[in-house]
Amino acid sequence: MVGLQIYHINQPTDEPIDVASEGITENASLTELEEGVGFDMPEFETLPFEKVETTYTNAFGIVRIDYYGSSEECITISKGKDDGTDVSGDYNENASVIEEQVDSITVTLKGNEESYNLAIWTDGEYAYAISANPGISYEIVMKMIQVIITNTE
Repeated sequence: MVGLQIYHINQPTDEPIDVASEGITENASLTELEEGVGFDMPEFETLPFEKVETTYTNAFGIVRIDYYGSSEECITISKGKDDGTDVSGDYNENASVIEEQVDSITVTLKGNEESYNLAIWTDGEYAYAISANPGISYEIVMKMIQVIITNTE
């Protein structure tokens, strides 16, 4: 495991917990991640920034790939079995919430009128999310969504 530590809040000590025993594992590669969860995970070849680091995490069956840029940019793809929950973990209020159709999938985009921080959808079997910090343009997020939907059909 690569340097992932989690601390319990309201615990009398600052001792880190063993994240593997808590259901969180960090993997060295996409292949290792997919083998651990038993399903394929889409990965982006092209990003709106130069990627300097990628992490592969399984958090209680929700898979996350985080792409980091040199100027603190981050795009995260999340995927998990569709049980009705939002796999993004992002419950912030947004100025703009719109729905778009991509093929036969309804995608919810959240952000503001200039950029989007979150896209969430389900294909009936899996739930997906793309999170971006800072937000990305409508055109970029729609291209990213299309890549995932096309590669998972």
